[in-house]
Amino acid sequence: MSAKGTSNILRDFTVVKEPKPFQLSEITFYEYEAHYVFEHADLTHPLKVELISLKALHNGFYYDFNFHQSSAQNQTAELEYKRFKESIRLI
Repeated sequence: MSAKGTSNILRDFTVVKEPKPFQLSEITFYEYEAHYVFEHADLTHPLKVELISLKALHNGFYYDFNFHQSSAQNQTAELEYKRFKESIRLI
């Protein structure tokens, strides 16, 4: 998993839900949840961001889907994430 590498890039990166395997399109995916602090010149304060990461190895290729949202900014997309996840089809 890339959580270790990501922790070197994103401030206060913390995995809050360890990778958990599940089957989708007969392929094993791994999903984990984390949060980190996002800083930008246009923001007056650092912002806590939630991350859900999906990863899979299929036909010699790695697939990596990352979903970022911020409850602190009331910018969430749980329903959109669920719909996207259910729509994945790898052949």
